[in-house]
Amino acid sequence: MYAKKEGEKILIYGELPSNYKNHTNFSASDAELLEKEGFFEIVEDKLPANKQYGELYFDNDVFRYEITDTPAPIWHVANKTIQLIITGEQKKNWLDKAAENEILGNYPEITILLDYIKTLNCQKIHENGNLYIYLEELYNTKEKPHKIILQNFGIEINYKDG
Repeated sequence: MYAKKEGEKILIYGELPSNYKNHTNFSASDAELLEKEGFFEIVEDKLPANKQYGELYFDNDVFRYEITDTPAPIWHVANKTIQLIITGEQKKNWLDKAAENEILGNYPEITILLDYIKTLNCQKIHENGNLYIYLEELYNTKEKPHKIILQNFGIEINYKDG
């Protein structure tokens, strides 16, 4: 897997884009070109027992996950519901990127986000152009990096009394 820092966000790519900017067959490019375009490999250090992956950070020409002491596989606050707020502007931006990804493959991470949101079996409310999603728990593990995906896309996360 690769990651690329764009502004304050780190975008995760399960697969490199086939085409990127003016580069065709970008996914088969050598490391020098990938790094020139800001794509660096994600190194997943071995997890000791009772540890979990945290936030992604840049470290000496690779991205790494922090390893945290907290073994909690689920991110939540006791007796609180997690409210996600997705603005109408964010939805439009994501749909534009999804359409561009279909043609050029520039935004593979958008597919991960949209697929994740579609799988949520929870209360969803459309109001004033925004989408509000209410969750009881939010996974933050290597296998299910949902919290990181949501944060990478600027989704506002609030806690409401359960």
